[in-house]
Amino acid sequence: MERGTEIQAYEPVRGLTFEDVWAALMETRQRQAESREQIDKSRENIDALGTKVERVSDSVEALTAKVERLSESGEELTRKVVRLSESGEELTRNVNRVSNSVADLTKKVEHVSDSVAAMSKKVEHVSESVAELTKNVGGINNSLGLFTESLFSSGLDGLFNEFGYSFTKQGPHVKFKIDGKVAAEADYFLEDGEYAMAVEVKTELKVRDVDEHLQRISVEAIAKLMD
Repeated sequence: MERGTEIQAYEPVRGLTFEDVWAALMETRQRQAESREQIDKSRENIDALGTKVERVSDSVEALTAKVERLSESGEELTRKVVRLSESGEELTRNVNRVSNSVADLTKKVEHVSDSVAAMSKKVEHVSESVAELTKNVGGINNSLGLFTESLFSSGLDGLFNEFGYSFTKQGPHVKFKIDGKVAAEADYFLEDGEYAMAVEVKTELKVRDVDEHLQRISVEAIAKLMD
């Protein structure tokens, strides 16, 4: 039987029981769930901060409009002082009151602006935290796949014994080629001279995974080896 395969060297993890593997998988899944929960909470915090920023921005605009109106009033009062010099003292007091109000509003606007800037920095910090957390979750998913494959590699042949198969050879990460090009890949390839089995390892098995595997083993290069 011809084998058009390229088998990469691989040393399986030894000395682990099924309980060890299962416990490791459950712990990893728990960590993923906690990471997703942290991401959801961070997104909720971002939404809440965004709402506060919008409210503060509205307040800034309202205060700015008041400042502009008060400034216009101050200018009008100043013109009246020039025209009615005999009422200068009273008008001057009015001007001073308006000026004080303008100054007070200006300080409030500056304080609100500082608050907006601080909130913007918090939003940026939270966004960076979410991006980093998302990146870490992606790395965990990739590592989990390789970890799962290595844990199951040492006991793969035994899993098929109860179905009447006694495979004597096992190769990890096997590539199947047609005319020198890779047509399909399998996590493991088992054989005993009479039967051959292409194996795909999944942490969470879905129907589409089964369909894809059936499609994979129907490729000409694999079909010839398993015929």
